[in-house]
This record gives sequence, structure tokens and C-alpha cells, in this order.
Amino acid sequence: MMFNVKEDLLKYLLSGAIHLSKKDYSFFHNLTYIISDKNTITSNQTSLFDKLINKYQRQLKKENNDISKLHSLVWQTPVVESKKEYLQANFQCKDGKLFIKSPFNSRFIQDLRKLDFNNYVWNKTERVYSAPFSTLSLKHGYDLITKHFQEYELDDTITNILNYVDQYKDVKYWSPTLIKRNNNLFVVGANPYVIEAIKNIELKESAECLFELSQYGIKIDEELVHNSFLKFATNYNTSIDLDNFNEFCKWLNDLKIDTVITSRDIIYNKSISNEIKVKLLEHSITCLPMNSEINRPYVLLTHYSHMWPNKNIRNDIMLKIVVLTNSRKVNIK
Repeated sequence: MMFNVKEDLLKYLLSGAIHLSKKDYSFFHNLTYIISDKNTITSNQTSLFDKLINKYQRQLKKENNDISKLHSLVWQTPVVESKKEYLQANFQCKDGKLFIKSPFNSRFIQDLRKLDFNNYVWNKTERVYSAPFSTLSLKHGYDLITKHFQEYELDDTITNILNYVDQYKDVKYWSPTLIKRNNNLFVVGANPYVIEAIKNIELKESAECLFELSQYGIKIDEELVHNSFLKFATNYNTSIDLDNFNEFCKWLNDLKIDTVITSRDIIYNKSISNEIKVKLLEHSITCLPMNSEINRPYVLLTHYSHMWPNKNIRNDIMLKIVVLTNSRKVNIK
């Protein structure tokens, strides 16, 4: 088939002679509309058109077309240079809102729609995505733009925010944490309220001290937790195996914890329930069922790693949630 200009090739591609993807067919169809409506096309559009010729060159060759000649065809429609704003993504913050304006990119749109807690909304008139300013929306916008576009522009407000945040990129501790430096103990990453609450606690590398600090939500640096007892003392959510229950009872004694509440799943297993009750009693530790009325600190013993709030027990005096595991062999007769 003879083509005089690229508009002829465009009509041919839309004629059904070549099998096109839905996305590429849409581009060619829109290009026809743009030529008819505006009588101009952009250099970016012509560049994409040439790339698609290469993409479908195998089918075009089967139809006896010379690919080099197809590329050498000229546009009858005037070609204007694509404005920079249409070639790169633009991210702005103005009047308490974030705005993303970008070239069409299907993967960018797909990832934007998949976001959890996505506040960006498409404005068809302005052809921008906008969202009320928040640190989460700022992170979402920046991450998506830098992922999907090689060229992008940030306004001064966003640039200044990112530069400010960048100075904290090497900060290791973002929550109150006990650390050891130069043979001294410090609580870092704490606000004034935490510091005030623990001001009378003498910092020591003892299980008792680490346990007390953990009650205030203070994490313990890993280098200070070098045995299983210290690990138990520092973690609010922890576990113990049934075969190590005697050790667990000794730890409770050392931490001066004298009350354990057992969840229903443990009570219903009578053999395990009886065994742990006897061992707790041997260590002078009170064992109570979950529906007990209690006004003193306690440890909750359960088979589940997560416990939902229960109106029958006081969560504000719960010292720990301990998951009881059972690694014993099961004998099947």
C-alpha cells in the first residue's frame, strides 16, 4: 500500500489491517481527533507514533511495508514542540493543597489508585490530581512521581519541606529508646512527658529496670538485650513455651509479678490448665480466669498473639501479653 504522508499511515493503522492493543488503538484514535480539532500535533506525540511503528513492525512487514520508508514519511499536519510542562510531572503545594500534574502514565495512575488512605482526586477541568495537604499525601505524591517519571519539578514549598526532612535521614531512634554509649545509659528520642515520668528511675542494665522502662513504652536497644530473660522483660508482647514454664515462673518472681490471668482458650484445655496452675502455685503466683475482677497489675497468658479488648478485664493494668506455645510431640495411636 502506498502512503504519501503519515496521516495516511495513521488511517491504515486504524483500519483493522494491523492488530493493535486497546491502549495503542486509543492513542491513534485520539491523535486523529486532535489533528481534526486543533490542526496541530506535538513533537512528543510524533515521537510516540514512531515508537509504535517499531512496535508493530513485524505485522507491518507482513503486509509488505518498508519500515524505513514509513519512518521517512512526513506529517502534513503542523508539528509544534511539546511544552516542557507536558513532558514532566509537576508537584505543587498551594493554599493548603497538593497538586500533581503529569503526562499520561497508566502505571502512575494504577499505583495512585492502589494507595491505602489515598486522598488524591482527579480534577477533570484543571487536569490535575489534588489532595488536602498532609504528610502522608506529600509522601504518596513524591514517591509516585519519582518512581514513574524521569523528569519532574517540585515547587519551592515542597522542596523546602523535603530539604528540612532530609537532615533527619540518618536518625536511628524515632521513639523513646534506652541505649548505651561510652559505658553510660541514655534514653533518647523521648519527649518531655516521658522524661518527666521516668526521672526517678535509676538507669541500670538489670531486668527489673528494663521491665519498668518498658511499662512507659520505652524500647530497649538490641545490644542491651543479650539473653532470654532480658528479652522477656523488655517486650510487652512475648511468648513462652510450655516446656519452659518453670523458667517463666522464675522470671515473674524476679520481676515481682504475682498475678497471671489465663484466657479462655487455656482454661478449656484442662491438662495444660492444671499443669500451669500447679507450677504458678509452686512459685506463689496467683492464677485467675479472665472473668475475674482484679485491681492489681497482672500478666495475661493466652494461646493467641493478639487479644481484642475485653470488658471483663482491665487493660490499663495489664503488664504483658504472653503467648503460650506448645512444642511437645503429639502421639497419635
